[in-house]
Amino acid sequence: MKLPSWKRSSPESNGVLLASETGGRAAVAGPQGMARMFGLAHDSAPLWRDEELADLARCQLDAKLQTELSQNDPILALHVAAHLRAAGLESGSLRDLLRHPQPPQELLELAKSFLKRLRYSEGAFSAQIASVLYHAVLLVARVQRQERISTLSDASLREGCRWSLQQPWLEPALRQVFEAGLAQLP
Repeated sequence: MKLPSWKRSSPESNGVLLASETGGRAAVAGPQGMARMFGLAHDSAPLWRDEELADLARCQLDAKLQTELSQNDPILALHVAAHLRAAGLESGSLRDLLRHPQPPQELLELAKSFLKRLRYSEGAFSAQIASVLYHAVLLVARVQRQERISTLSDASLREGCRWSLQQPWLEPALRQVFEAGLAQLP
């Protein structure tokens, strides 16, 4: 995932170096940043500020699904590309997949698996963003395709979507996906 070029983090940013400092990847620097990343800090300051979470979420929404979902497997990359073309998803982004009136189930399932891994990975990527996007994918599958691609109950999905709507960094287009989907969720 290529991130935008950001300014050097301020002292209030908890030791996080941003993309311009790390060749396109977000990273944690300094003892305070490392302590927060591993849950060893004694203060309750968040690792990411809301503006940074919004930027990271926007990057993930606009990332090419063919790259993100293929897991460096060229055969899977061709498979994803074929599904994107067949669905008319020329940009090939998660944003467009979530807005598609009948998104391909296989792409939704691949996106779900990818985001589930991100939710529990130990990297610098925010579990908050992965959780929001994970719930968005599940909701779209359930509402747009009437398919359940997870063992999550509708009540649990509803709870995850409501939590997602409470995130202050949630962009309006994603907020609309959640609000419209929740209104249609059985």
